[in-house]
Amino acid sequence: AVVSTQSTGTSIICCMMVCFILFLLPLIHVSTAEFTLVDRNGQRITTEAKGLLLYNNGTVCDDSFDRNSGNAICREMGLDRQMEWESHTTWSIQRQFEIRLDDVNCDRSGVWESCTFVENQHNCGHSEEVYLTCKGKPQFSLVDNEGNELHIGGTLGLLLYDDGTVCDDSFDANSGRAICRFMGFTGLLQWTSGNRFGDLQRSKEIKLDNVDCSSGEWNSCSYVTEHNCLHSEDVILS
Repeated sequence: AVVSTQSTGTSIICCMMVCFILFLLPLIHVSTAEFTLVDRNGQRITTEAKGLLLYNNGTVCDDSFDRNSGNAICREMGLDRQMEWESHTTWSIQRQFEIRLDDVNCDRSGVWESCTFVENQHNCGHSEEVYLTCKGKPQFSLVDNEGNELHIGGTLGLLLYDDGTVCDDSFDANSGRAICRFMGFTGLLQWTSGNRFGDLQRSKEIKLDNVDCSSGEWNSCSYVTEHNCLHSEDVILS
């Protein structure tokens, strides 16, 4: 087939344009979801205080929002879980922001990957915007029979979370590794569960259950702060 010079020239130009676009694609930055809490002056909150919830610098509507949604978002921000949430018009700065997120619906695992939502579309007013209070980073510790904290590895200790015990439902080696590393240890030696700490265990509430981790890093873990356990299921690890 004979191709005219004009057609060939056009093809070359189109090819160059496509190649240029393909070259640029890896350089285009796609921003990830960023949640922040701000005070009435728009300043970022880093303490356990109520803040207006922002998503990519816009507010979040309360449609479908519940405790699971709050837990997932607090954890996505690197915090432990939500302490409380509410929605209404309180601060004048709300009207400075667009509503960017709606219908946030998360399962009880409390991880952001479990959530469905609608982005940049909504049927809300500013009176429906979410205020959230998050608890700080999780506090794990290992204690001996007398309740003294263990700072050196190699000794089996009762695992505590916010001064309460941890149930063994869903707990496995990944869970143990993730928690040991979170506490500053190099890894997990062994874990078990049972009543070997007797009266000390019974004096504590069970505060964590269903710790399920996909790797040995805490940010891969889901968990709940309600339980259906007995102290015979308390986690003991080294």
